Amino acid sequence: MSSDLVISCMVCGKQDNLKQCAQCKLVHFCGQEHQRSHWPSHKAVCKKVAKLRKRLEEKQKIGRESWAEMTGGLSLQFTGSRRDGVQYKEQLQLAEQELEIDTLVAIESALNHVVDLRNVPFQPLSDDVLEMATSCLIRLGRDQEAYNYLKHWVSRYKDHDVLESPDIFEGRAPSAAFLASVFLVKLRLFTAAEAARHCYTQGGDCSNPLIVATLKKCGLDYVVNEGPELGDQLNNTIRMLQDQMEELYLQVKQLQPDFWSKLPTVHENREPRHDNSGMETQPVLHCYRAFAATRGSFEFVQSFTTDPA
Repeated sequence: MSSDLVISCMVCGKQDNLKQCAQCKLVHFCGQEHQRSHWPSHKAVCKKVAKLRKRLEEKQKIGRESWAEMTGGLSLQFTGSRRDGVQYKEQLQLAEQELEIDTLVAIESALNHVVDLRNVPFQPLSDDVLEMATSCLIRLGRDQEAYNYLKHWVSRYKDHDVLESPDIFEGRAPSAAFLASVFLVKLRLFTAAEAARHCYTQGGDCSNPLIVATLKKCGLDYVVNEGPELGDQLNNTIRMLQDQMEELYLQVKQLQPDFWSKLPTVHENREPRHDNSGMETQPVLHCYRAFAATRGSFEFVQSFTTDPA
């Protein structure tokens, strides 16, 4: 369902005896030959990342020194990004640039920055930061965490069930991209459930760890050895997810009528930050990346023909 994210040579895909780019520290190569051949396409973003990281580290160092002076050297926790609005902006810029590199290490690093940004006092999170975090979690295969993040945004309840009705998001979602991310999390579970059903109907080994993990997400791990009951339960779950995705599809169209038609092409034109319809393009770009990393997602969306009008 997700594109495979592994640490490998950017040119040949080799995964052994790799060397890290000394500047950005986010890409790897099997040797100097492939590093040199990849440099023309990597050069610009590599230098931007290295420059932003150096600037951020310098300001965080100044912040730590100021904090130590202010507290008289007391052993109190300090993270510079949490006490300076300028550093907040630069940390966000660094995360955005890291995602342009689009490797496992880059996505994990960007996610760490976004998680840190959540803790900045008196600094409201933008849709951009919210969608960036959700996109990173989905691309890293951490779907339940992504759903928890989305659910927590609209509700303070700690019970986060991916199979629950999407009604809780209606009227509370900050953007169409937000609802599309909920749609995507359910789509990924739907596809996994279909794979589990196929394995079951073909007489396959339902004790396979990937199948068991899917059944656990669906709350069906208790029926793995129950014969026909497992097939019936999977069918019910798949139908339920189909209904929920249709509802979310319509909710997205109600918020942004042309969202689904623009999503597959938003990466082709990223400026300005708002298009002619007023839609902020940056959160949609993060949403696009999560969809692009999910095999068959765009084709699935195109299969929806229901018109809310």
